[in-house]
Amino acid sequence: MPQFTLLETKEYEYFCYVTTEPLSPCQPIKKYGERATCETWIEEAKGQMGLAHLKTDDFMANSVLFQSAIIAYNTLRCMALMSANKQLKQWEPETIRTFLVSY
Repeated sequence: MPQFTLLETKEYEYFCYVTTEPLSPCQPIKKYGERATCETWIEEAKGQMGLAHLKTDDFMANSVLFQSAIIAYNTLRCMALMSANKQLKQWEPETIRTFLVSY
């Protein structure tokens, strides 16, 4: 089935970073690549591990909750990847959690 889009967009081969920080040309790639990884962790923690519902008004408490969710996520993913089950290796943590709770 073809993929439809709302707006026509062109595919580009180039991109650029605009920053006010005094960095060499190669440093923004590394810096913003690390930021993208962190944002992925935050999204996984909020969406897959249910962290969005555990938010408090205390920064340190939120930090501990976030770190705990990341440890739980990494443990769950590690266990799934080490298993012999090909389907389990592809599941998201939320799917695994739903499967475990339903059985």
